[in-house]
Amino acid sequence: MDAKLTKVDKNELLSIENPQYEHVKAKYPHLAQVNLTDNNKKDQLPIHVISSVGDYARIKTNRPPVVGEAGEPVAEYTKQRRFIMSPGNEIDRQTMFLTQTSHVDYEELCRLDVLGLKDSTEHDQDIVHAEFKDQLVKDAQLQEGIVEEAHTTVTDKEFYIPHKGMVKESSETTKLQVVYDASAKEDPSSPSLNECLYPGTPLQNKLWDVLIQQRAFPVMVSSDICQAFLQIRIKAAERDALRFHWCRDDLSPLKTLRFTRVLFGLVPSPYLLHGVIETHLDIWSKTYLEEVEHLRRSMYVDDLLSGGLTVDQPTRRKEISREILQDATFELHKWSSNVPQLEVDEVHQVSEFSDEQSYAKTQLMVKPKESKVLV
Repeated sequence: MDAKLTKVDKNELLSIENPQYEHVKAKYPHLAQVNLTDNNKKDQLPIHVISSVGDYARIKTNRPPVVGEAGEPVAEYTKQRRFIMSPGNEIDRQTMFLTQTSHVDYEELCRLDVLGLKDSTEHDQDIVHAEFKDQLVKDAQLQEGIVEEAHTTVTDKEFYIPHKGMVKESSETTKLQVVYDASAKEDPSSPSLNECLYPGTPLQNKLWDVLIQQRAFPVMVSSDICQAFLQIRIKAAERDALRFHWCRDDLSPLKTLRFTRVLFGLVPSPYLLHGVIETHLDIWSKTYLEEVEHLRRSMYVDDLLSGGLTVDQPTRRKEISREILQDATFELHKWSSNVPQLEVDEVHQVSEFSDEQSYAKTQLMVKPKESKVLV
């Protein structure tokens, strides 16, 4: 049987109290003929695999279960071995065999090790505030034209991108962020949106070359473009491929929105961004030929990794890079350097998107607030 497993870096997922199956068989006559191979005498038994109800249903056989009186354990045949399970209506939780878990450990497992996000507990005011703030972000995207309401009429080019909320405690602004998955499939035989899109020719520099070039400078400076992909507009005829469903709250009707800008996570996004930047640099090469060529060699998608022999050289490059990219509405932010004065930035309002990771940092698995790893 094929099954997808999520590996967790723990010796054991959970532990449960040993139900002592021999005692269970002696207590319930209908289980006397059930052959059980687990005679472990330890007080606590480790759990190494947690199976969903769907996966468990796949390993069940057609043999009828061994059922006793109401409220007594049930033995089922599976492709692995016999399972004794609780009927699910007992009051004493200590008699639960298959499904007994440690609540605290299980919550931590789901929040951190398996899902990569944190499920909120009931009445968690921080998460309630984050959800409210996330809704404000979505409203702001509507106002700024990043997303728009989709037409009710449909053709044959619609795609509805699945999305989910992901909690990032390290984020300084929006802790609850919406993640769109363009690689999701309806079923294994169906193509994803990314498989239907043309990725384009790789135009970006090789990350290794950019990093090695920066390492040669005694004075280094790095930055990235804020919301780089969202600065590129999609033609109206192509936007229906970027639809998604959105509901403001439980009492509001379901809306169908669509992106008007390039979305992070689409396979052609780096190609589109680099094409726009290259076209803009061609225009500015007549004014700053040497600096534009250095800027070309120092960009990796939306990251700028530059430097110089003295403090004056990267200072000038920083100013010119800002001027050039600002002309195309690209804002360089999150400046980092091994020289403190180059990290000084003018104070500006923190946006809801200021915590987003750049393309290079995502590939290098750089954690938020660790941009100096690239330096």
